[in-house]
Amino acid sequence: MAKTALYRLNRTAKAVSVDKKTRKEIAKDSGKPASKPIAVIPKVGTSALDNEKISVSVPTLEKAIDALQARAAAERESRTRNLLEDPSGSYVYLQVYLKKVFTETHVRPLQIKLGNPIYRGKDVCVFVKDPQKQWKKVLTELKVREVKKVIAVDKLRKKYREYKDRRLLVNSFDLFLSDKAVAPSLPSLLGKIFMEKKKLPISLTFNREGMRDRIEEAIQSTFYRVSHGNCSGVKVALTSMTREQIVSNVLKVIEAIKKFHMRDEKFKSKISGIYLSWEGAESLCLYSEELEAVEDIIGAAEEKKSQKS
Repeated sequence: MAKTALYRLNRTAKAVSVDKKTRKEIAKDSGKPASKPIAVIPKVGTSALDNEKISVSVPTLEKAIDALQARAAAERESRTRNLLEDPSGSYVYLQVYLKKVFTETHVRPLQIKLGNPIYRGKDVCVFVKDPQKQWKKVLTELKVREVKKVIAVDKLRKKYREYKDRRLLVNSFDLFLSDKAVAPSLPSLLGKIFMEKKKLPISLTFNREGMRDRIEEAIQSTFYRVSHGNCSGVKVALTSMTREQIVSNVLKVIEAIKKFHMRDEKFKSKISGIYLSWEGAESLCLYSEELEAVEDIIGAAEEKKSQKS
């Protein structure tokens, strides 16, 4: 039922059949016979500047959120309560599809500050330079309650050599931050598991001046990293948030990503689709360029018919 209400989710964007009268009108304009049914193939733009035209209506977004929240509630009722389950809920994701396929590594992700933070009250781990004791003291004095663990590079190299240890580490924290000075060495030390979980550390400049503010700002943000291929995901909210909070976060993230792909020279691309999902649920379409083009064609045909009638 949700799919029917949400932007015609069950419709395909391959072609749209046009009624007999409209077929004749199109054929007349093109000079071709209209003896056979024709299909109108939507023409879509490829320029990154077209991202400016992308919009997601609040009613569409609210319907998607309602559908996903209803499904999540039903799943919670159907399963045995897990005492270890996070009461703040799981993450809500946006999936962004691009016209262009990227093979470059997006080293420094786009930081987007959220009105309703998703990492507030979560567990954060920070990777620092040696000596660990000195930096642990500095971070403890900052009194950022989300920072639960501090690991220096030498300890990371010695204590987390085995895959099982790195897997335990990646699953123990929601967000990883690092000193910019040690960031280049971390991917090889953390291994494939951190890439698969999309939890590579966010690098920050670590000096005493403004350090607490930078960490706090990171905790209040989400981070969009362009994946290899044409689809990237980004955390935008928590399932425990109200519909209004999720709507606010989603719209802010969409605007930031639109501008990023319009302006960033390395990752400039037209956005072809935006979907909303959360863990264990099927994603729902918020925007699709093919469906937008189809709607334009249908609207133009209907307008032409009304003018002639």
